[in-house]
Amino acid sequence: MQYPSQNRLPLKGSALVAVFWFLAVLSLAIIAAMKLVQHDVGVTTIESQAMAALLEAEKGVAIAASQEVESGDPILSSKKSEESGFTEGDDSQGYEAVVTSESKKFNINTILTNGDMRLLWSIFIEMGLELQDAEELSDCLIDWIDANDLTQNKGAELAYYEGKGRLNQPFNRPFYHLDEMALVKKMDLLEKSEPAWREWFTVWTDGRVNVNEAEPEILAQAAEISIEEARTVVEQIKGPDEERYTEDDVEFQSATEFADEVGLSDLEREIVLPRLGTNDQINRVESTGWSYGAKRKIVLVISGLKSQRPKILERSIEPVHE
Repeated sequence: MQYPSQNRLPLKGSALVAVFWFLAVLSLAIIAAMKLVQHDVGVTTIESQAMAALLEAEKGVAIAASQEVESGDPILSSKKSEESGFTEGDDSQGYEAVVTSESKKFNINTILTNGDMRLLWSIFIEMGLELQDAEELSDCLIDWIDANDLTQNKGAELAYYEGKGRLNQPFNRPFYHLDEMALVKKMDLLEKSEPAWREWFTVWTDGRVNVNEAEPEILAQAAEISIEEARTVVEQIKGPDEERYTEDDVEFQSATEFADEVGLSDLEREIVLPRLGTNDQINRVESTGWSYGAKRKIVLVISGLKSQRPKILERSIEPVHE
């Protein structure tokens, strides 16, 4: 009778251990693969939701650009549209578009070209700068857009920017985009003091602030009135229902009518009226779309929005963080 050799037992035990190790490694590989697949599915889902949100925003833009749609029309919001019977849906997807006048902001090029430093200093001080810093920033902005290489009292020309390793600056022309303003010396100081400074300025209008649409803070600076007076005017424009862009809005027909309302003197009118207006052809369309948590905003600046041949002056797409 033959008996199994005793030295084979360790071999069987080793093989069993190897099998266990193999199964463990295989299990880890399967788990890793599953997590990778889950991640890819998650990324694809997020991208899909972002694209759907962008399409909703595009829908809002298309509706806002229609000649049949006026500012404040319920169809500019899918939520309001559902209530009015225009569309069907739920809160998981939708859009909301707002059409305003781009002239509710200050045109930085106009202020600098006109040399209205009184206004610019006042704006920067309102944003939190000290007078000395406001004056220096204003000089730097003038040096950036003027056609010569002569440095303003507290400004910065070619030598300053070359010393910082920045060639071919300043541009010596008006700003084409607000992002160019951020390149100017001392703008970092304004950025720290007022991160939302872009909401005050534009480069697209004729330079006159629309008194019917400007926010109280901007209206107060443009007309040199108190913030309380500016807020009162804005509330009056809203009319009895206290809502903007409705049938009972009471808008000014001219800058002179506005001056009469706030009681500007002849001297004040001479300074202020060139800054003010009531009509313009430049609109700003902001359309936010959402889809299952993802949000995207499309911002358009358009000339002749309701005309036969509107012209897009600026377009940007932004994620919306809450």
